[in-house]
Amino acid sequence: MRTTVTLDDDVLLEIDRIRAGERLGLSDALNTLARRGIGADTRHDAADYSLPTFHLGVSRLDLQSTGELLDYLDEVDFGEAKTKAHKKARKNK
Repeated sequence: MRTTVTLDDDVLLEIDRIRAGERLGLSDALNTLARRGIGADTRHDAADYSLPTFHLGVSRLDLQSTGELLDYLDEVDFGEAKTKAHKKARKNK
């Protein structure tokens, strides 16, 4: 079949790479590229992926306690100087 198509620059570069590497004409290289695209599985199922997990030990924080968690995050955000001032303020309450 004969038709006219407009190719994006990146597609044309890939066709040229195929032509040079496999010594093909334009039509054969375009067909090769199209077949590769047809054969490619572009769907990604969640079952295809797995992430490593690590046991980090027992938490030193009570994750059920919002206040304790927020206090800890404040200490991490503001560093050691904030930690000392925060502990001192807690003692004075």
